[in-house]
Amino acid sequence: MAALAFFSLRIKLRSLCVVLALATSVIAQNAVPSNSGAAPSEDSSTEALQKAAQNPVASLISVPLQNNMNLEYGCFNRTQDVLNIQPVIPVGIGENWNLITRIIQPRVWQPYPDQNTGGEYGLGDMNPAFFLSPAKPGKLIWGAGPTMVIPTATSNITGQGQFSLGPSLVVLAQPPHWTLGALINNVWSVAAKAAARRSIRCCCSTSLTTT
Repeated sequence: MAALAFFSLRIKLRSLCVVLALATSVIAQNAVPSNSGAAPSEDSSTEALQKAAQNPVASLISVPLQNNMNLEYGCFNRTQDVLNIQPVIPVGIGENWNLITRIIQPRVWQPYPDQNTGGEYGLGDMNPAFFLSPAKPGKLIWGAGPTMVIPTATSNITGQGQFSLGPSLVVLAQPPHWTLGALINNVWSVAAKAAARRSIRCCCSTSLTTT
């Protein structure tokens, strides 16, 4: 079989933020403090909300969508498409800490790699992560905790068929007009849905660079 050419074209859709009454406090927390006590301007409030939406451990309920289109997949140079639905749900733990639940649920179009037609469309494996993060971070924002891969795929070819566990870490900074950071996780399989499935170890890193 010829080597598979696998080029990834990532198309990031804007985050769709579900803002509750919590949004007011989020904006106040992320905006630059005002010594005069005056209400923040509309521009500063908008920028604070945009930064909160780009922060994976912000105290803001959001539902980002990310679409990954992989071109020239398989022997027949077909196109694979993965839409990641990524709800982020924060829960306060006392005054100083937040527990951020971040779930990634893929919806996958998986073409058959050795055929020029056909494929399967369905759910991929669910990947929840739980970050413990300071409620009032400084210039460096961080969160750490466990992550797992749950074999929820609706097909053998849209998921790994493994239950996996491991650590996850996110570190970022948000200077004016920028969000810079990285999200890293590493999981090891601990159980398989079928004996034929090989054990896996998967390390994933995602850069966070937005303006």
